[in-house]
Amino acid sequence: MLLSACGGGGGGGTPPAASSSSIGAQLTANAGPDRTVNAGDRVELDPGVTLVGANGFSLGNGALEVTGTSTVSTDVVKIQWTKMEGASVALSTNDTTSGKAFFIAPDVGIEANVKIVYQLKITNAAGKTAEDTLTITVNRLNKKPVVDAGADISSNADLPLTLTGVASDEDGQVVKYQWKQISGPTVTINNASSAEANFVAPTTDVSVALIFELTVEDNDGAVAKDQITVSVAAGGAPRLAIHFPSAFGIYGKNTISAFGSASAVDGTLASVTVDAGTGPLNAVVDAVGNWRLENITVSAGDTFTVTVEALDSFGRKTSQSRTLNQTGFSVGSGDDWDETVGIGIDSALNKLYVLTSGFLLEDVTLLSVDLSNGNRSQPISSFDKTSQGLNDSALTTMAYDPIGKMVYAATAPAVGTPKIISIHPVNGTRRLVSDNTRGSGATIQYPTSLALGRNSDSLYVADVNASRLVEVTVANGNRSTVADASLQTVPVDAPATIAYLPGNSQSSGRLYWAPNLVGDNVVVDTLLSVTPSSSLLSNSFDFFQGTGIKNMLKGMVVDSARNSIYLVDGNDDLFTVDLTTGYRTRLAIFTGSTRIAFDDTKGLLYLVEDLNGGPVVYVVDPVTGNKIQLSNK
Repeated sequence: MLLSACGGGGGGGTPPAASSSSIGAQLTANAGPDRTVNAGDRVELDPGVTLVGANGFSLGNGALEVTGTSTVSTDVVKIQWTKMEGASVALSTNDTTSGKAFFIAPDVGIEANVKIVYQLKITNAAGKTAEDTLTITVNRLNKKPVVDAGADISSNADLPLTLTGVASDEDGQVVKYQWKQISGPTVTINNASSAEANFVAPTTDVSVALIFELTVEDNDGAVAKDQITVSVAAGGAPRLAIHFPSAFGIYGKNTISAFGSASAVDGTLASVTVDAGTGPLNAVVDAVGNWRLENITVSAGDTFTVTVEALDSFGRKTSQSRTLNQTGFSVGSGDDWDETVGIGIDSALNKLYVLTSGFLLEDVTLLSVDLSNGNRSQPISSFDKTSQGLNDSALTTMAYDPIGKMVYAATAPAVGTPKIISIHPVNGTRRLVSDNTRGSGATIQYPTSLALGRNSDSLYVADVNASRLVEVTVANGNRSTVADASLQTVPVDAPATIAYLPGNSQSSGRLYWAPNLVGDNVVVDTLLSVTPSSSLLSNSFDFFQGTGIKNMLKGMVVDSARNSIYLVDGNDDLFTVDLTTGYRTRLAIFTGSTRIAFDDTKGLLYLVEDLNGGPVVYVVDPVTGNKIQLSNK
């Protein structure tokens, strides 16, 4: 049996040195010698006496008390451990009678050490007491930095390439970067001692792989390493990229779609073929090299491989393969989370950022999913760590800026003013962007959705309670209403979800929004200008516009290349909506609460579905709705 309880922090001042005193004959308390430990060590508290007639026990607030009874005046009938000062610890015990306890030395953050002082007090049957104090000095145990060398790269020969590493150190700072080549034809690495290095892909007549390793070091001398593989096709061979299917995952259907891009280095592109184990088929290739093939029959078995080959007019070929599992339950390593607030995609880093929530403050975090293997990271930002900044935990939504590398989130506390905050996706620091103490303009009443502005310097906010759409300037927190209930034609009414399509200038563009409705819902198109206007884009009451969307939407994103909106409705169904006709098509059905993000670089949808067994991450073809399971515990 293990019993535990947490204790709050104590007061300041210099901790008293260990000393003992006795009151009454032959009654002495000895808490043991002062000691020094490292963060994470187990610290034992031993009273060194035996309790007689145990009949009472309490544990709480970092304190332990056991009591007994005896008619012999010299017998010990009470043992008490009380934390007098220092960091909060979770005091635990394996029994309720010995007075022995233990705790795990806490993380000291960036401090070199902290001191924790405990008092031992014993009482005998005659009512006499004795006390002693014990000082535990907890030294900081340096944590290794975290490094990511980036997603693997595919390239043709003789092209300039960039290696971009990202590193962070939770309890210090990264002070050294060093790139080196591990294998493959030797190349010259420029700026090898910086986070971003570059080189020129070698000239080669055959396809080759180059492996590079990034080593980083923190200010305490701890190092971490990560590798990246650069695949270089033979000189002159066509360039080829596969966007879908993914390089791994679980896919259980009998047919699959595939799409990507290809181009000839010289000459012309002759063909792109796709083979999922049942024979090669010609993909449809458009004028700029985007290729696609649907309803590809996959081979039977536990796994299948999709191989794509690009052929140019000189007969040179480039091929790539993707192998998927047809059976299985989990993908990737790492812990899962309770609830998904929102997600954001960084195509360059090949990462999906996930903002999480739950019953406890420690459940409110920002983490990432590695899209090259499905691994789930430890929390980047934990809202129970005040050292990382603001800890407003009533999160409602998030948006990610892939250019400025920043996560933005909105809070709507039961008491207090809503906030727009930023969360750094490397070091996890949280900063205030806008509320009634930063920036001017009308106070946001209840933010339910965020959309990144044109140049990453502003955010659009759906303020459902105030029935307005608000633009927030990131630099100063200023808030301006861009559309509200006074708008002609279609007034803004309880907007719950928004998506932004940039225009030719910062003050132009379109905001698509859906109200907080129960039952059939609509999508409204608001044109941003000096005089904004709105029109009804898609109305679920209009059966000629396709299958109806239901209830308050869970998320909405814009695909300008395909002239579409993708949305998840209140029933967790995934839809596409044509931006010209408003026609709605259901792409996929999910059963758990689902959040959505769009990679406009590769034209991919990512969704996270919260299920009773834990969240599941999918990548989805936005044309066919084919979905591949990428990560779940």
